[in-house]
Amino acid sequence: AGINPDMEFAKNMCLEMLDKVGSNPNFSVPSEEEVVSGKKPVFGPLSKIVYEASNTLDMNLKDQFGNMMLILFAGHDTTGHTMTWLTYELAKHPEYQQKLHQEVDQFFKDLNGRDP
Repeated sequence: AGINPDMEFAKNMCLEMLDKVGSNPNFSVPSEEEVVSGKKPVFGPLSKIVYEASNTLDMNLKDQFGNMMLILFAGHDTTGHTMTWLTYELAKHPEYQQKLHQEVDQFFKDLNGRDP
């Protein structure tokens, strides 16, 4: 109960989400000129990349849907595991921890007070 097995529904949902991303000028990726110059914050970068790939790479609907599902459902688990492993490795190697700390400090210094 509660699950719609209609693939037409899934297809339409996928296309609707992509349309919303494409029509919303707030979505942005770090490489956009307005983001680099500090005029615009990064917003929904993964969604924007999937949307752009659907146009620039001529991806079919099945691939678009697969990428969206991968990002929405698989990404959270792998991110958690990656961050846990990173924390463990940094604890074992203080020299890398110090280097990372310096890079993060420099990143925020370069932002000059604007949001990342």
